[in-house]
Amino acid sequence: MNKINNQDVIKSFEQHYLKEDFAKALELLQKHQTNFAPEVWHYNLGTLYLKLNDPALGRFHLEKALQLGKSDAALYKNLQTAKTLVRAELYEKSGWDWDGVLYKVQALPTELCVTFVLVFALIFLWLNRKFQNWFSPKNFILIICLLFAAFPLFYKGAQDVAITKSDVSNREGPSEVFAETSLVPGGIKVILGKRDGEWLYIKMPRRYAGWVKAEQLGFL
Repeated sequence: MNKINNQDVIKSFEQHYLKEDFAKALELLQKHQTNFAPEVWHYNLGTLYLKLNDPALGRFHLEKALQLGKSDAALYKNLQTAKTLVRAELYEKSGWDWDGVLYKVQALPTELCVTFVLVFALIFLWLNRKFQNWFSPKNFILIICLLFAAFPLFYKGAQDVAITKSDVSNREGPSEVFAETSLVPGGIKVILGKRDGEWLYIKMPRRYAGWVKAEQLGFL
């Protein structure tokens, strides 16, 4: 559809939504993806999937909207609803060993990590300007804190993360000839490891470690 019809598409979408004809609204949204900003399209899609009782896909699209820069009360509210419905807090729990800690680090909001880095960097610069002593114990401690604060940003960027679109059976190896090991619930966030063709290895949460097809995942 031509971009001059954007307002018509948006108005039609709003009318379907207000009439609670969510299936029609979903169909229109999928057909006219290019008429919406990416973060708005994912937000609307996630909200519709929640209305259509599909919290797994709802969570994926809401997480994608957040990743693309949308940040408001409605998004956080809907995302929390999706997480509650898929029981994310239960399924995504990990221990306090090294892998478990890294899984929790990955889940930290990027905005929080950036804030900590900026705060420590500003304190570091202020102390050096005030005391003009780059090699003081205080500076050494601040540098350590700065590195710890920056680590989640580097780690998060190095990981492949996805949301399971629905309940997924994972396998011992990258093929359907391998035995199923467990059922991964739909709508949970997983950290991925190696890839073999169309198959990906879930490495976290550890209880669901195993191979799944890429088409069963929504990538963040």
